[in-house]
Amino acid sequence: MSSSLIKSRYFDQDDISVSIKEFGIQLNQAQRNLIQKKLESLYQISPYNSFITLVFIKDHQSEEQGIKTHLSITSPGKIFRTSTKGANPLSCFIELQRDILFQIEQWKKSRFPQVQILNHPSLVKKQEVL
Repeated sequence: MSSSLIKSRYFDQDDISVSIKEFGIQLNQAQRNLIQKKLESLYQISPYNSFITLVFIKDHQSEEQGIKTHLSITSPGKIFRTSTKGANPLSCFIELQRDILFQIEQWKKSRFPQVQILNHPSLVKKQEVL
């Protein structure tokens, strides 16, 4: 693939590690800014030391589903991944974001069960002795 078809954006602000890669397509500035903000928000709820990679690939094999999109969040203890196809990069991203949010929510439920949190000694109200 020629280098003119590959666009990559990497930003690392305040330990936020996100990579947006574009193969054969180019996001416009409004799309890039919106996606960047949403990825930064996603980073805030991701596991510690996560790295987020979002990849857009122009699918030359299919005219109807023109873009393959992959989103992954990699941390030392867990990897979240999702993919989709679509015609609009923003619509694809929104679908991926929804799926990743669900995966993170399920992971947090299994990692931090409500019973453990609600019964934690620091949260149990101490009874006064009369």
